[in-house]
Amino acid sequence: MIGSDVSPLGALVTYVSFLIMGAEIGNDYVITLPEFNVLLNMAPFQPNQVFKNTLLLTFQNLDRNGDQSLSYLDISLAGSIG
Repeated sequence: MIGSDVSPLGALVTYVSFLIMGAEIGNDYVITLPEFNVLLNMAPFQPNQVFKNTLLLTFQNLDRNGDQSLSYLDISLAGSIG
């Protein structure tokens, strides 16, 4: 699981992974928590509850500014908030 000491590169890799999985549906390159929940509930890979919880915790850890979305700002904050 990604902790509070995540590097900007680690945040970027995880963010891109979420994009590839289909979490971003608004075409604005910001993954909101509601969009992420849609992914978890409708994902073709059918994650079990433990995996869903892990992905939600990862989302929360990457959301460095606490606005319930993941964006490039969160990636840049990963390097400045420790």
